[in-house]
Amino acid sequence: MESRAGRGGRPSLETRLAANYRDANNKTLYSEGYDDRHHQLHPARFAPGVLCKIPDVWKLAKEFVPARGPDPVAQYDTKSVGIGHRVTAKAWTVTHDQGNTEINIGLFTAAASIAPGSDSGRHCAPPEDLDDLKNAVSLARAALWLAAPWNPALMILQIFLERIKYGYRSFSNSKDHVTQVTNFINQVLVENARSWQLGQPCMTADDLASSWVTFTAGRASHNPAAVVTAGPAPVSENKPDAKTAKDGAKNSQKEERWETLKEGALCGRYNEGHCRNRHDNCMARGFKLRHLCSHRRSNGERCRERHPAFNHYKYCN
Repeated sequence: MESRAGRGGRPSLETRLAANYRDANNKTLYSEGYDDRHHQLHPARFAPGVLCKIPDVWKLAKEFVPARGPDPVAQYDTKSVGIGHRVTAKAWTVTHDQGNTEINIGLFTAAASIAPGSDSGRHCAPPEDLDDLKNAVSLARAALWLAAPWNPALMILQIFLERIKYGYRSFSNSKDHVTQVTNFINQVLVENARSWQLGQPCMTADDLASSWVTFTAGRASHNPAAVVTAGPAPVSENKPDAKTAKDGAKNSQKEERWETLKEGALCGRYNEGHCRNRHDNCMARGFKLRHLCSHRRSNGERCRERHPAFNHYKYCN
């Protein structure tokens, strides 16, 4: 990689980055000094991010950060960050203490953020819906960045939640979808707090993925992306009109959403008309699905033609 060169014989970006990395290992840029977090900021605050592993940063922080964290304050420039006065006194207090097992995403929800006063009102309130949960995670991440910019735990968690679409694939059919994901988030927050107490690193992306698999085992609702063959359903001898057929197809899809996924199952989203995957590359939770009509004929067999079930009577008379 380092032998590659850009235009005019200049080193490629990869080569320059590698050289900068080597140089960074041999530099001591900053001397001792004072920092009052207000008027006098030490130049080290403006150094690039660390190059060692995140778990190493977490462990090293134990040598410099007080066991219960620094004295909490609430006078950060939250207006510039865009969070205004939404972080309550209780939330700031917990955020500064990395080992506080009272940490809960409910401290950052809309209901908690408008709690009247610092010692009254609802300090912690569960998220009302998925949007409220997402906003709470963003608010918590911003608060942690202001209080402890060295701590990437919430950044790692938020990126993971975005990657799994906040549990949509696992809990999209569940009435308590938001509750389940909220429980997982709180479980991670408490686990990180306990790890801090024990001098252990925070959960990495791989740790979160493994924990998510364990958490969803036995809890997750079946994904609606598949419709699999079940026993024959009673069918009227009279051909329904288009509207009745469409409604019947939708009801049939809803009834079968809860069936177990398997390789080659019929895609439920396609049959409802809103699957974004290509015909030859439709996947759900590791299984390859087929874009074929799931409408059940009078003999109990699936249509399995190349059209969605909600449009079955348009193509098949």
